[in-house]
Amino acid sequence: MRITGRELRQLIRETLMQEVPIVFGPDDSATDYRTPPLDPEDRRIGAKKMGSIGRRRLRKPEGRAEARALFLNTPDNWAIVTLDNVSFAEDYLDSDQFKLWIAQQRFPKETRILVVGGQPYKGDFTSTRWAVAHDIIGHTIHNWVATMITSSGGFADMSEEAHRARGIVAAAILKQLPPQKRPGKTGDEIPDALAAVFFGEVDLERARQDAHFVVDRSGDPDLHRDVDWALDAYRDGVPQWIASIPVDKPTPVYPF
Repeated sequence: MRITGRELRQLIRETLMQEVPIVFGPDDSATDYRTPPLDPEDRRIGAKKMGSIGRRRLRKPEGRAEARALFLNTPDNWAIVTLDNVSFAEDYLDSDQFKLWIAQQRFPKETRILVVGGQPYKGDFTSTRWAVAHDIIGHTIHNWVATMITSSGGFADMSEEAHRARGIVAAAILKQLPPQKRPGKTGDEIPDALAAVFFGEVDLERARQDAHFVVDRSGDPDLHRDVDWALDAYRDGVPQWIASIPVDKPTPVYPF
């Protein structure tokens, strides 16, 4: 059987899509969904058109290439869908128009599809590392861990000691990364640490040793317990969050 040039290109595209952990739309186009226009009543009550976090960056070929590089060490297939307007995002997901559009993207089976329902802060950074790793992945996992991982006590405990331990753990993780992979500043570094765990960029046991070394030097041995709680929450929370995202079903995420 002879294969036409067009069929060969299509076969190559589909093969490549199966091999990469993050996929975009047909022909590697941006997965940027154009929502219906706001109706006059919505505008009267002050609704505005607000694009998703990362939308501008992921519409550019270089942004998508950088995103692919981020996901190289993740075992699952992922897709990131952005919206040109995040207002009423969950309503869009239930529409027949959106479901048809998702089907047209031809994502590989077993893909976890994140739909970014949050908008960036005004004047926020726009790099791929910031938008995808820090905000979309890091902040989303941080919110989930803080809400769901309560049995360990680490994130449920709001004491000064627990807060200090979480900072020590985040610093120990980020110590393993070059500066460009830790864009969050003081007070906003935990999303970077969780993103690094998600992307397989750090050794958590090495981070545990470094964190306990810092505690030993602090003269506050009670922090050892809090450090272990926080590290266990990071170690267990990331795979648990991944498991909470169903495959082949668009899932809205709200980083903040």
